[in-house]
Amino acid sequence: MTIIKSLTITTALAVLLSSSAAYARYEDETCKIPKIRNFEPAEHKKGEPVPEVAAEGEIAFYVSYVADPTTIRAVAKKKYQLKLVVDDRKPYYRVSANLPPELNGKYVRIDIYAKAQSGECVGKDGWLVKVKKAAETVETEAIAE
Repeated sequence: MTIIKSLTITTALAVLLSSSAAYARYEDETCKIPKIRNFEPAEHKKGEPVPEVAAEGEIAFYVSYVADPTTIRAVAKKKYQLKLVVDDRKPYYRVSANLPPELNGKYVRIDIYAKAQSGECVGKDGWLVKVKKAAETVETEAIAE
């Protein structure tokens, strides 16, 4: 009798575990993580100088069309929520923002988050830029003229 009970419990556990594993696999296949790419200015590469952007200048990036555009967020230095402009350019979104004046003359990590239109998948990425000081930006513009 105890052998039959243990076999029944073992079988029930095996069925339960296999069904939840199958469900988890199905869920992963339907959830597409939004891709974030083509940073402007370009992404920092090891061994090269950090890309620079003008004081209060514009940064931009592209997000794949699987993202819900209302969920795209960009945060500078883990502190400054950037005001984004999302341009629908099927099959992707071009997202741009101007950096706040508090970041002038600093190295800034920009973190990006975008949630998928379906499912709970979240795409995360970011890059490092060097923001010129406001005085450097004015001098550079004067020389260019």
